Amino acid sequence: MDSLADDITFGLAPAMILACYLRPLIGWWCGIALLMAAFSALRLAKFNLDTRQTSSFIGLATPANAIFWASLCSMPYAILVWDGMPWVLLALSLVSCYLLVSEIPFFSLKFHDLSWKNNYIKYCFLIGCIVIIAFCVMRAVQYGRWEFALFSGAVCIVWYILINCINLMATKK
Repeated sequence: MDSLADDITFGLAPAMILACYLRPLIGWWCGIALLMAAFSALRLAKFNLDTRQTSSFIGLATPANAIFWASLCSMPYAILVWDGMPWVLLALSLVSCYLLVSEIPFFSLKFHDLSWKNNYIKYCFLIGCIVIIAFCVMRAVQYGRWEFALFSGAVCIVWYILINCINLMATKK
């Protein structure tokens, strides 16, 4: 039941948010965004059966994916300044489907101790998130558009994916 609730909350909800966001712009093509719910269910099933995911994740965690899409879709249509943007968002939904079920290891924010040596990647991520959120809030205040503050969630998830990839490349050397 827990995984079913997680799939509705972190799989179906962001897929529906994206589909509803895109429907006025691209019509029935927005249904492709609903694939995210199916891939989230598959990711949760893999998580429940995979014994390797005790201190890290294999594939992007469904809450991270949900934060990305809920934050990104908080931006008004006026931000979509060119006609191709809805198609880019649809392509990004397919990329997130891949990331959900990929074999890419992602670090978890679980701390077993507070030492820098054992948690440097987590600390770098959190420091980066503080900078991103502060910048987005400053822009929101400057322009009087609070959507910019909400957008920080999407940027933080992109930062999470990037810092994870940097960490993976550094550890493979």
